[in-house]
Amino acid sequence: MIKENEENQKVKARLEIEIANLNGSKTQKQKDIEEASKNLTQLNDILENRKRNIEEELKKSAKAAEITIGESLEKTAEVEREKLAEALEQIQQEYDSFVTECALSLNETIEDKKTTITDLETALQELQSKYFCIIEENKRAEEIKAKADFYKLQISEADLKEVQKLREISKELRDPTPLNKMIWT
Repeated sequence: MIKENEENQKVKARLEIEIANLNGSKTQKQKDIEEASKNLTQLNDILENRKRNIEEELKKSAKAAEITIGESLEKTAEVEREKLAEALEQIQQEYDSFVTECALSLNETIEDKKTTITDLETALQELQSKYFCIIEENKRAEEIKAKADFYKLQISEADLKEVQKLREISKELRDPTPLNKMIWT
């Protein structure tokens, strides 16, 4: 029973370590998700700034062309506007594609992390279940031990001293058997 209790204590300690490790892993996965969200927000801001800069350059370029160039250059300005509009459209498409890819990647990562968290929570519940089973088993072992002690003969200290004195006398007797029988009846 003592070995079994010691083994149960070792298993309990290992389970507590595993629970702590699983909780740490869960926290790290949540931090990873938050970091990915921050990166997506930063990329979105950068692309928005690029878009604004290009639009401002387009407006500046168009105004400069209208003021300094005559009718012949008006056509050139229109061509440039079209090129800038195409470039802006291409950048917008790239931006939309990039945002879509990032969102899909982020969603996949979030789903993976959720699955991992679910798996970790399931493992944690299994470990907790085992932990509680071990505690119940230890309680039952203690109850069995208490019941075993209950049925043992309870001898007072005074009686034990008397038995000890009789044992000392029994060494001097030729046949100590009758004395032994007398002590335990």
